[in-house]
Amino acid sequence: CTSTSIPRALHLYDIHTFLYTGLVIAWGNLVHQRIVNRRARRNLVLAAAFMLLLFLSRLVRWSCFPDNAFVQEFAWYAYYVSFTAIPLCSFYTALCVGKEEGEEIRWPARLLGLLQLVFTAIVFTNPWHQQFFRFKDETHESYSYGPAYYCVVCWVLILATATILIVVRRCQVSSR
Repeated sequence: CTSTSIPRALHLYDIHTFLYTGLVIAWGNLVHQRIVNRRARRNLVLAAAFMLLLFLSRLVRWSCFPDNAFVQEFAWYAYYVSFTAIPLCSFYTALCVGKEEGEEIRWPARLLGLLQLVFTAIVFTNPWHQQFFRFKDETHESYSYGPAYYCVVCWVLILATATILIVVRRCQVSSR
């Protein structure tokens, strides 16, 4: 990828992105081959896809289009799709632990996917309402966090904590 003004060589952080991408692809492939529970496998592979989106967003933002403000902003917002979706995929996977193959996830947990879509819409519509990031100038170099940002951070923390608690609770060894 090159800038519109000065072509440049691959930087060290680009190499890390490619290495991480390779590791995530390998991990996703192993998950696909080895996880028996269909729902858990689907959620983990989906989490791997969101990790790839995160790395791709990073590469696009910093390497491919460093002079294109629109693409940079879009890639920046795409980070938050991954940051909110990966904990949701992990939470859904935790709900599969200890369950039979045919058991359904209860409907209240399924509604969390709708909340994920709402957060994604809020992030991508930020230029109109500035509730996620509040920009102080046109260059977007100076900004503060809006209330929607803190809602997303709480969402991620709650899902991560719930995931850990569910897995620990369902994987406890019986003392009998």
